[in-house]
Amino acid sequence: VGTPFALSDFSRDEVEELHRRCGAPLAREAVAALHALVGGHPFLCQRGIDALADGGDVSELAASSLRDEGPLADHLRRVLL
Repeated sequence: VGTPFALSDFSRDEVEELHRRCGAPLAREAVAALHALVGGHPFLCQRGIDALADGGDVSELAASSLRDEGPLADHLRRVLL
């Protein structure tokens, strides 16, 4: 129930603002690397920040994205189907 709307991909500045609003748990370089990894996709940016806030790094996030149980897997599986 609700009104669907489409978000465009976030710019690097918008990802940095999202990161700031999430409490800035990552290093600045990690935010830039996350943006490069997910291309600014809003949902994947949020999931990536959440996953990395627990102490991981972007290279681990990228590697886990190739596995079925990674933090981005549910969205990527939905896109694949």
